[in-house]
Amino acid sequence: MWELMGEAISYFSTAFVVYCNRVGFEDGKAFAGGSFIFGPSGRRLVKAPEAEEDLVLADLRLEDIRAARKRWTFLRDDRPEVILRSLQRIVRDHED
Repeated sequence: MWELMGEAISYFSTAFVVYCNRVGFEDGKAFAGGSFIFGPSGRRLVKAPEAEEDLVLADLRLEDIRAARKRWTFLRDDRPEVILRSLQRIVRDHED
């Protein structure tokens, strides 16, 4: 599930998505590992194995963001200030 979300978020936001997860057990909870990095075009750059310790690295190049945003024009009409206001309202509503 997390990997599918990372792919979708990177694709639709044309941004890098880095997901880090630990491996092992703590306080009765299991952590499966499987960290990953997706590029701004939705392509997986690297993935750690599940259930074993690992370190993953990838070169994150700004030109990949620019190229993805030229290719996917659906973000050109984005209004970040509207999104920010909506997020601030959501946070305010949940503080009570």
